[in-house]
Amino acid sequence: MALLFNIACIANTDLFQFVTELTLDEWERTDVTALQLIDSYISRNSSAALGVHEFVPNPAGSGVPLPQFDFRMTSVLGGNPKAFIIAVKIGDILAPSPSTDVDWVELKGVQGELATTVIRINTAGGQPPASVRDIPLQEALWGFRLDESLTVMQCKPGSPDISVKYSAAYGK
Repeated sequence: MALLFNIACIANTDLFQFVTELTLDEWERTDVTALQLIDSYISRNSSAALGVHEFVPNPAGSGVPLPQFDFRMTSVLGGNPKAFIIAVKIGDILAPSPSTDVDWVELKGVQGELATTVIRINTAGGQPPASVRDIPLQEALWGFRLDESLTVMQCKPGSPDISVKYSAAYGK
């Protein structure tokens, strides 16, 4: 799960081009988990927090989880039952540093009215540790969904869940 913030106030500043790297650097210096951070913002009803991003079951029933961007529970659009989007990937390009940063993607909405498209750019981090890369499919018990591109990272049976920190700019 990821927390989405409104950073429009710095869009026309020099800081904007570095915000994802600075955010990830700061987060990596703490021992706060993503869920702890999200819980603290939601419980305070922070106006800086726009919504959450997570994966949900595919509405078409295919079994492949899809990314959801949900603004229904935050103060900005709270109470609006249509303030979400479930999306599918329609395009992607490698991040400038693909060994450390997840791909930049374009997503198309299939459900909800928050947006018709979502883009993810300026990623910082997000690649899984080497311990879950390149494990043959026949050894896998389940697929780990890394990001919106639905790259399947195979984990060994019985391996613990992992959390991968990353920061990105999302837009619609």
